[in-house]
Amino acid sequence: MSHTVPHVKNISTEAAQEKKDARFSRASENPCRTKCHSPQEIKRAKKARCIMLPQKRRISKNEFPRDARRGVRKEGRYFSAVFFSGTAGTPTRFAVVVSGKVSKKATVRNKIRRRAYAALRNILPKTKEGRLVIFFARPNARDASFEEIVSETEGLMRASGALSDVSGLV
Repeated sequence: MSHTVPHVKNISTEAAQEKKDARFSRASENPCRTKCHSPQEIKRAKKARCIMLPQKRRISKNEFPRDARRGVRKEGRYFSAVFFSGTAGTPTRFAVVVSGKVSKKATVRNKIRRRAYAALRNILPKTKEGRLVIFFARPNARDASFEEIVSETEGLMRASGALSDVSGLV
C-alpha cells in the first residue's frame, strides 16, 4: 500500500528558493544595491552625516557640574541654558540634557539632542573660550523645527555673552 500525500508538489529547488525569498528584493532588480561607491564618495557621505560635536567640545560625565542648575540661567521657548565659567584658554564645551519628561520615547529625545548638537556645531566658530554650557530641553522642543532650534540656541548664547562679535562665520 503506497502512502502519498496529494497536496505536496515536487517543484524544483530554484522555484522553491524564489518563493522563499519573494519578499526580498533582488540585487539585480535594485540599482542602489549593485552600485559601487568610491572611497571619496563614502567619506563625503559620512562627513555630511556627522552632526555630533567633537569630543573636546562636549562635557564629559566627570566634568559635568555637580549642581548643574546653579550657573547663570537663560530661558528660551524650547531650551533653558545654564552657563558656567570654565578654565581660561580651553574651548567652550557643551552638553544637551533631554529628560524623560520631554518624551517617554528615546528616539524622540535623541532626535532633539541631535538637532541641538547640530545647531551648536554651526555656531562653534563664533563662541568665546573657557565656558561650560548646558542646554536643558523643554517639553515643547518636541514640536520645534530645526530652524527654530538653531535660532533659539544662537539667541541664548548671544544673550549670555558667550558669542564673540565675529560676523560672517557660520
